[in-house]
Amino acid sequence: MKKIVAIVLAGLLVSVLFAQAVKKTGSKDTYKPDPHFYDSRIINTIKKVQADLKDITGDGEINCQDAAISFKIIWNNDYPRMQHKIQICRNYNPPIMDHLFVYIWVETGERIDIEPRCFNPYRFEMKYTWGDKYDPKYNWYGETDWWLDKAGYYDWLFAS
Repeated sequence: MKKIVAIVLAGLLVSVLFAQAVKKTGSKDTYKPDPHFYDSRIINTIKKVQADLKDITGDGEINCQDAAISFKIIWNNDYPRMQHKIQICRNYNPPIMDHLFVYIWVETGERIDIEPRCFNPYRFEMKYTWGDKYDPKYNWYGETDWWLDKAGYYDWLFAS
């Protein structure tokens, strides 16, 4: 009888501990991605872009187009298994803004808008560089391939 009571008490103790663990994490199967997993990769890519920014679109200017395209190309080369995560985006809100930047969707479901020409690579989000001028409701998505093609990326990539 003492053994049965001990087994029941041990089972209850394990159940209580498990319930506490589930309460803290939300579920025994909850995966909590690190929202900062990409930070070091983004910062390193920004530093590379800023160290060697040149006119890759051939328009005679070094501007946001060159920075966004360079970021995407460097990201693709440095992190080939994650190249799909970075996309080029335009924020078109004349006369306030007509600007190209990049964004990333992270596993938390959050989109991070990245300014490749930011003043401080450790504060790379668009809101830190542009403040109230940047309004994400004016973002145009789906232009990544067009901009890469404009820069000749696919010519270089598929050259034999």
